[in-house]
Amino acid sequence: MPHLLPVLALVFNAFVWGVSWWPFRQLHAAGLHPLWATALMYALALACLLVARPQALRTALQHPALWLLALSSGLTNVAFNWAVTVGDVVRVVLLFYLMPAWSVLLAWKVLGDRPTGMALVRLLLAFGGVALVPGAGRRLVGPAG
Repeated sequence: MPHLLPVLALVFNAFVWGVSWWPFRQLHAAGLHPLWATALMYALALACLLVARPQALRTALQHPALWLLALSSGLTNVAFNWAVTVGDVVRVVLLFYLMPAWSVLLAWKVLGDRPTGMALVRLLLAFGGVALVPGAGRRLVGPAG
């Protein structure tokens, strides 16, 4: 029973990421570009943060590296939100969940960091899932018309 809370947290996180594309599609259909939708959501989150923890802005100003982290994570989120709004959700989410695989491959190529045997097994499983999921979706939905 003590392991139930972390499991529920992971399920909730997967649910949020799994349905996060839907509001962006609805807002886009109503005429709001995904960049503006993301900017408004970030502004709302920032306003809530500053109300709950007013000292957060002072702390952020004292650590310039946080601005780089905020910028890079924000741009990543903007790219994801835009992609799920205008692209095929299954493919975009698969690429998103493959980020750890890409980092292993890039570290291998760019840094010369050789992956372990288990890392290679995880890469095979990850890319095997990429081959399976889109094919399974086409079989369930049928051919594109």
